Amino acid sequence: MTNVSGFPYQAAMPPAGATCHCNLCRSVAVVRLIMPLPTISGPDADSPLAIWDMCKLHWPSLRGACERSGHPVTDTTGDLRTVQDEFGHWNVWTSDAGRLYAACYGTGPDGPHGITVDAFLAGQLRAQMHAIDTPELHHV
Repeated sequence: MTNVSGFPYQAAMPPAGATCHCNLCRSVAVVRLIMPLPTISGPDADSPLAIWDMCKLHWPSLRGACERSGHPVTDTTGDLRTVQDEFGHWNVWTSDAGRLYAACYGTGPDGPHGITVDAFLAGQLRAQMHAIDTPELHHV
């Protein structure tokens, strides 16, 4: 039997319109988990990867199960430290459950302040922060 412990899994953005793969859920997917398989198996014998699209309800428990099983989950959309560097006036952090947060603590009289956003992937967080920092949004 092949030992797959320690194989890194990748978290990525799901394609538009993707739904959760959990039984009977079919909610909008927010994360795509890509797992390399040690051997080719399953319904798609041509692919060496297992791909799961997960909703915001099911992703945290699946991510936790992967990590408890010895599989680190790597965010392919970016690094949280890089997001912090790009948005110096935002405070960026992650929860114990792996959810990402950013709070704007001040950018001047016309900029955003007192705003908090959250996401599961660094790329999602970056997009929300960028949308809030867009100057056109401040002069509506």
